[in-house]
Amino acid sequence: ISVLYRAASLYRKGDVFRYYYQGPMFHRNREGVAQESSQLGVELVGSSNILSENEIISLGIRLLNEVGFYDATLKLNSYGCENCRRQFFIDVKTELKTHSDRYCPDCLQELGANPFAATHCENEHCQHSLPPLLQMSNYLCPECKARFEQIKKIQANLGNIYKVDPYLTKNFAYYNGTVFDFVVKKQDNELVVGGGGRYDYLSERLTGRKIPAIGFYLDLDLIFQLMKERNLFLMFDNDFSVYIYAQSPELEMMVLQIAQELHSQNIITVLGTEEKPEDNLKQAQAHKCDLMITLREENIREGKLLLYNLEHNEQTYIPLNRLLDAVQLVRKTLKK
Repeated sequence: ISVLYRAASLYRKGDVFRYYYQGPMFHRNREGVAQESSQLGVELVGSSNILSENEIISLGIRLLNEVGFYDATLKLNSYGCENCRRQFFIDVKTELKTHSDRYCPDCLQELGANPFAATHCENEHCQHSLPPLLQMSNYLCPECKARFEQIKKIQANLGNIYKVDPYLTKNFAYYNGTVFDFVVKKQDNELVVGGGGRYDYLSERLTGRKIPAIGFYLDLDLIFQLMKERNLFLMFDNDFSVYIYAQSPELEMMVLQIAQELHSQNIITVLGTEEKPEDNLKQAQAHKCDLMITLREENIREGKLLLYNLEHNEQTYIPLNRLLDAVQLVRKTLKK
């Protein structure tokens, strides 16, 4: 919430803010008992672009991969928009009223408060899962459905393993659109080590301004516990960074693929979402990036990319298959 208020105080249309936080969080568990946990959070505020959405999701997976959780996978769902989920809420309430005998009092209360809830009822006589037809995926409007399909396609192309979970539970008053969980395995169990989603409506309700936002959290207590069990350790290097942007939406997938390849070499990337080249240059300079990679359709057809050395104010065209070598050479030259 504090991130939203800070962004709102600085926000001008077209601005994109990337924040992270780390510290103690306080909440109540399912039994209502107060608990404290350590959490890492990442928020991207100011962009509704699907590129930004996949940037955030992929960052969560990459962070888990980099500390050794190569089995980390995604659970995905969509909570739709206000228009397409209105009928879903009506049908859930009708189901609970018409077939109240199928649910125990706790499940009736939980599903009544949050239609997206996946209850954990231990009463074997309680049919606590809603009928298959009452899934938000069956109510998505054409725009939300197309966006969700594109999210899945991009994540698959990036090599991130995902599973659509129609009962993935989040607070519907908090989230809209894409929601997700990060999952790792422990023996035969799946453990949720983090998750998040888009929260455009919450942003507007809290700040009074239409500021698109998406983010995720990681449960550091659980992650550190699992790291200890697996004998893992963290590696990081934050000296050298590369700014990447595409001059057409058709090339945004390639931006993500290049970023993923650079991440595998422990190179920080900043993904540009500005439309004009000069605005992207300003963003690259503002983030103190060392290099800027520009993707243009005419260059891609010729099998090359534009590489701009921001430190030396030099630019050159690099063959696609030599990009990583060229970036590493500049990194070595700058002694980073």
